[in-house]
Amino acid sequence: MPWECRDAKHLNGIFTLLLPCVQLMTNIQVLTALNWYLTAVNIHQVLATSVEGTHDMPPTPISQTIT
Repeated sequence: MPWECRDAKHLNGIFTLLLPCVQLMTNIQVLTALNWYLTAVNIHQVLATSVEGTHDMPPTPISQTIT
């Protein structure tokens, strides 16, 4: 068997072993990025609604909120 073929098969084997790890890492990175993005969107929505809420609604008395 020529050297090139053997090296290619060897490299292919290494890649086959590494591929699940790489895919797992990529998935984790994608999920982390997605999580950060959703958190940022969520915070932005909460801030936007709280700011809009102060403009739209009159302040409710504390006694009403407790009961």
